[in-house]
This record gives sequence, structure tokens and C-alpha cells, in this order.
Amino acid sequence: MTTSARHRAPASGFTLIELMVSITLAMLLLIAAMTFFLTSRQSYASIGDTTQIEDKGQFALDVVVRLIRQSAWENWAPRNGGARVGITGDMNAAPNIFGLDNCAAPTASLQPACEQVGVAGSDMLQVRFVGSGRSDDPTLPDNTMVDCSGMGVGEPAPENVDDGRGVAQFFVATGSNNVPELFCQFRVRDAQGRETDAWRRVSLVKGVESLHFLYGIDGNNDRVPDQFVPATAIGAITEANWKRVVAVKVSMVIRGDNASTDPASDTAFSLFGPSYSNAQDPGSGTYTPTTNLQSQRRQFSASIQLRNAPVCSPMPCP
Repeated sequence: MTTSARHRAPASGFTLIELMVSITLAMLLLIAAMTFFLTSRQSYASIGDTTQIEDKGQFALDVVVRLIRQSAWENWAPRNGGARVGITGDMNAAPNIFGLDNCAAPTASLQPACEQVGVAGSDMLQVRFVGSGRSDDPTLPDNTMVDCSGMGVGEPAPENVDDGRGVAQFFVATGSNNVPELFCQFRVRDAQGRETDAWRRVSLVKGVESLHFLYGIDGNNDRVPDQFVPATAIGAITEANWKRVVAVKVSMVIRGDNASTDPASDTAFSLFGPSYSNAQDPGSGTYTPTTNLQSQRRQFSASIQLRNAPVCSPMPCP
């Protein structure tokens, strides 16, 4: 026997049982790592959706509330030193607030009609207000009064105050990728910034699934709403009760972009409180999602007391 043969190391390795145990442990570690990764990813998406919904909701609510508060504004101290520019006391003027229930496509008009039913029964709101102009030319905006596009609105010509007032229309329609969006419709500006007769609509916020309004009617001229009703209960734009609106309630539901939560098909949003119901507008009480059930949703609501007097103030409305 040679020396190399006497000192040769014996063969060594894993037994079959040891190999199977090692593989099993490795798989358990891999599964744990994948579970942690997927959970972290879902949590990240959920937090991202929550933040995004909050941002979108606050922006949408801010734009709508700001425009509603601008309604009926009039310039009592025109920059050109002339007389007040406004419609207060003009009973033939169009109302500062007007709405249509269940409307997704209002006509581009100061007296809009509905061309398409609303997304999830959503409503349309139109707001009118007098603009504010520059001292050298009041018809050019000084950008203190803006419409829903963020563009300034100048003073109307004294001979055309009613139709020359600023206008903003809010509604929900289906946008790109079949996603519901909050839209704004307004009159286009010319190169100098004056409003023209042309109209344009732009998307403000994606993911707005439901948008509803209630209108506070002042029945005894004390500037306090006696009841809140949907637009259907008031009627056409020529109805006198539109000139008695002194407050507006708005409620909207916004969904996130990702499937970041467990589906809940029975989730219902009470838009104006659990006690609200109106037979003339049954869709405005609750909203129950039927699609994209794994998307997060949140409701945003506000009640706005109009700061400016209605058309017929201080005299009683007819």
C-alpha cells in the first residue's frame, strides 16, 4: 500500500434526509421573504392611495367650495370709480346658483340643459358671479376673481351685466381609461383675457365617482335656509326659488387608482347623513360602489353658507 493511499481522506457529503431538510428550510425562508415583500408592497400602495385620495379630495372640495362662495359676488367699489356693477334687485337676471340632478353632460350655455344622465346619478352645479377688473380697463381681469379653470374674470360691460358675469359648471363624466372624473366647464378667454362666447371643459380631478348637491332655501328672507332640497325639487332655472338659495351642501366620493384594499361590495356611503331621503331625487341619499371594489374610497363633504346676498335681496323674492 502506497503512502498516498494510506492518507487519502474518506468521501463525505449530505445524506438525502439532510438535503431535504436544507431545501425545506430554504423554501420556508423564501416564502417568509416573499410574504414580507408582498405585504410591504401592499402597505406602500395603500398608504400611497390614502395620501393621493386625500390630496385629490381636498383639491376638488376647495375648488367647488371657493366658487360657491364667490357666487353672487358684486363689485361695490369698481376700480374705474363708476357705479356698482351687479344684478342685485334685477328680478329678470338669472340666478347665481343653479343645478341639474343626474346630469353628466350639460349644454355649453348659461341656461344649461342635460344631454346625458349622470355617472352614478351625479349632479351638475352652475355658479355665476361678477368679475373684478383692472383700473385701466375693468373688462380685463385683475385675477382676484377666478373661474373653475383658475383664470381671472373681468367686470362685465354695464349694458350686459347679467350675461357677462363669470360662470363655472361642475359635473362628473367618464374620462380617459373609463375613469369617472370631475369636470369644469367655462367660457374661453381671448388673447387679452376677456371672456368669449366659446366654451371649454377640462378635467379637474380623476376618480370622482359621485357628486351631489343640496340647496338651502330661505323661505322668509332671513338669510337662513329653512330646508335643503335637490335641484329637482326646485325646478327650471326660471323658478323663483333658485333666487332664494342661501346655502349649498356638497358631497363627493373619490376612489384611488390602485387595488389596495379588500373588496367590500356592501360598502355604502351616506352622502348627506343617514336621516336624509328625498323621493324626488332617490339617488342623492346613498352611494354604493359596484365596480373596482378593491380600490380605496373616501367621502368628502361640506356645507357652504353663501356670503353674498341673493338676487332679490334686500327686497323679498316674489
